[in-house]
Amino acid sequence: MDIYNGLFERLKIIKAISSLGTGRQFGKLSLHSQSIALQLLLYVMKHEMLENDQRRKEDLIHYTREILSKMNLVSDEGEVVTIVESIIHCGAYEKGESFNHELFNEKTGQLEPFSFRYLVTDKEASQLEKGGRTIYKLTDLSKEIIFMTREILDEYGFSVEQFYVSQLIKNGNFSDARGAVDNLIMKVKDLIKDEEVFYDNIIRNPRNIFLKHRSLNSNIIKQQFKEETEVFGKMFKWKTLLLKSESEEKKKSGEEIFEKLDYARVLHDVLAEKVIENMELKIRIRSQYPDLLWQQQNYSFKEHIWEGIIDQRGLDSMDTFEKILAPLFSPVMDFIYPLDWAWQGQQKQSTIETSLDDLHFEIDEGYQVPPIDFELMKTLFLPIFFSLLSKGCYDVGSLDEISLEDKKKWLSQRINIELLMMYAMTPLVLKAGNSSDLRLKLFNALLLEEPKLNQLIGKRINARLTGQPIHWEVLEISPYELYLEEV
Repeated sequence: MDIYNGLFERLKIIKAISSLGTGRQFGKLSLHSQSIALQLLLYVMKHEMLENDQRRKEDLIHYTREILSKMNLVSDEGEVVTIVESIIHCGAYEKGESFNHELFNEKTGQLEPFSFRYLVTDKEASQLEKGGRTIYKLTDLSKEIIFMTREILDEYGFSVEQFYVSQLIKNGNFSDARGAVDNLIMKVKDLIKDEEVFYDNIIRNPRNIFLKHRSLNSNIIKQQFKEETEVFGKMFKWKTLLLKSESEEKKKSGEEIFEKLDYARVLHDVLAEKVIENMELKIRIRSQYPDLLWQQQNYSFKEHIWEGIIDQRGLDSMDTFEKILAPLFSPVMDFIYPLDWAWQGQQKQSTIETSLDDLHFEIDEGYQVPPIDFELMKTLFLPIFFSLLSKGCYDVGSLDEISLEDKKKWLSQRINIELLMMYAMTPLVLKAGNSSDLRLKLFNALLLEEPKLNQLIGKRINARLTGQPIHWEVLEISPYELYLEEV
């Protein structure tokens, strides 16, 4: 291992992190200057991600006051202003100087100057030529600092990935964006799995609602989902402009990115649904079924018998004292029906009568997954396959024109829409015969009823984005067109 390989670049990051919140006198805030400075960078990142202009010096000063309030710190106005100025410029704010250090460059074998800033003027947002005020944005170095420390701030985990992807796409850097979108998809899948495990834990034992699952309250989580949805919306607004200005090769790469990004958006909606579902379940258990949360109290002879009864009330005779102590020291222990057995029996009887039926789970048998109405699925998907057979394509957007009755059928079970999206997400070669893939199971079931669909065997179903998303009362469906292609 060559310890000098990339040393200069590593030293740049280390020096930038160690210099954060230093270089000025902060008085009582000196011990907390780096913590406050990092929070200010996160504040700028969040508002830059949302294209919010609240990134002026006055905004940073106001937010610093909020930080101090949350950290229960008291400081005068001069120290607040100084710590904001310390991340904008080095030394005296009026001089507007960059941060400068000398670092060893392993390639030249010499000390070389390293100049950097944490924030620079966002020229596009500031519109200084029209008399606007200076609005700041993060430098690439500041973004690296945040990405390196992102695991410390779990509540920003998804937002940071999303922000990183948005910046790459906005700059037309599709090659790097491909891996970043994959990371985004992996991140949201992990979060979905985490929510599903948490739900299962509550179903098995309602007292698991007290486990530490998320450090944020429901309002903050809902606001975060709202902001992340806005970022997805902005990224898709860039699609037409970006792809028009790119070469054919880059345009094809960009199309792939936006298809993956749409899949990430679908997963994000699933995550939001599961988070809210878990919140509602926790609230429902607390408010309507508090008996499920009762804990069995631990008794001790010293505390409850000796100190609580004998020491306070005394005994009527020594014979009584002997009867109390004899079982404790007897070499043969009598069988005592365990109290927790009786308690569990009472708890089981109570919850079965008042709560378990309503909550749709059984303590003994576990959560029962609702059965899939396969006949309904065949009815819904048959017109789709007929369209593929006759036209070679099917526009998912046509679902927006179906009757209210048919919409209710589509929404009657979640698997209907999920399966439709599965056809759209990954290409599928239609085959006859047994398969573990639910898409092929459905296709083979339709073959038995409509032999003419055999003409589709060997064809591949693919998908492309078209038009605008479909908005139903409780659902948003991505605007895909399914089409056939030869294998």
